[in-house]
Amino acid sequence: MKRILTASLILIASVIICLLLSTPAISADAEREIRIADKTGDWGNPSPYLAYARGPGYVRMHFIFDTLVWKNETAGPIPLLAEEWEYSPEEDVYVFNLAEEAKWHDGEPVTADDVAFTIAYMKEHLYGWVILDSVDRAEVIDPHTVKIYISSPYAPFMEDIGGTMPILPEHIWKDVANPMDFVDDGAFIGCGPFKYADFSKEHGSYRYEAFNEYHLGRPIIDQLIYVKAGDPPMALQHGEVDFADVKPDMADTIRAGGFVVIEGPHYWNKKLMINHNTAPLDNLTFRQALCYAINQSEFVDKSLRGHGKPASYGLISSESVWASPNVPDYPYNPGKAKEMISTLGYVLEDGVFTKDGKSLELQVLISMIGVGGQPAPDRDGEILKNQLEKVGIRIDLTS
Repeated sequence: MKRILTASLILIASVIICLLLSTPAISADAEREIRIADKTGDWGNPSPYLAYARGPGYVRMHFIFDTLVWKNETAGPIPLLAEEWEYSPEEDVYVFNLAEEAKWHDGEPVTADDVAFTIAYMKEHLYGWVILDSVDRAEVIDPHTVKIYISSPYAPFMEDIGGTMPILPEHIWKDVANPMDFVDDGAFIGCGPFKYADFSKEHGSYRYEAFNEYHLGRPIIDQLIYVKAGDPPMALQHGEVDFADVKPDMADTIRAGGFVVIEGPHYWNKKLMINHNTAPLDNLTFRQALCYAINQSEFVDKSLRGHGKPASYGLISSESVWASPNVPDYPYNPGKAKEMISTLGYVLEDGVFTKDGKSLELQVLISMIGVGGQPAPDRDGEILKNQLEKVGIRIDLTS
């Protein structure tokens, strides 16, 4: 697998979450409404199993449902439902101590039974965001302590399970046979900072109300509203919304208009995924030749208009603390790419490599999904096609 580039990302929803969780309560008579523009609108019902399996769908659900831990700009997890945790290598178990003040939106207390139930329920009813193959079982120690036993090593446990799995209220979900059909009022009872108020699939709008008894403190925002907007930056400039996702090349213009631009690190990656089961992609030398044939900087300059950076050749963003410093580098060198392909028995004829009377041709599936799961026109496919055809590889672009 080779990473082509990393796009600039302006974070909106995740920044709001951090703001809300770290700000003290305000007086009861204060009223504050935050409106966020979104071009897509409908990201599914904001419940764990019905929210669409993209980042925006998850965020809309997570306002309502807390996980055990969360994350911020630091490398490690931070408390959310769990105040403390530890890993015991002797038992191969994670121990979580829950916040005793945590409540469900219907007033019932959040307990260790809810965590154990969630794990059992999601092992039976698979949840797309969380893989529980490495989890054996959960054991309740006391009302606010739970052990999660691991059946096999799983390095990203805290991130992919502790920080991703929404905890379900057992007293509501224990009777739900099919979570995909569950749309009753109870489907939207969580223990997060906001309570569900309304969702309109037709209008692509969401409305949340602050949970007064949230265990980390009442949010400073009384109502959080997502509205569908055909042109989010224009809606922002006209004062119709308070937040909008803008393209990186518009940031300076927006900033000059008196707006605050919130920027995040280069964590969103555009991937080039390779089918290792098909010749010649199953050949290491050929894959390395592809690396030398691809000019990452051209993607940044043309597709992102300079607002991005070339990614590492590993799976993780080069700005992540988890990125390995030992990932090999393949500087753009189309001449070397041709030489390497020639060693595999291909002959360059009229600008195209051939072998056994057949032209060297690859099919490339292009994606219309951009930063944050938003739909975006594809420029990368054409850039990739031009680069690879310059070294003698015909490309069939398929959407």
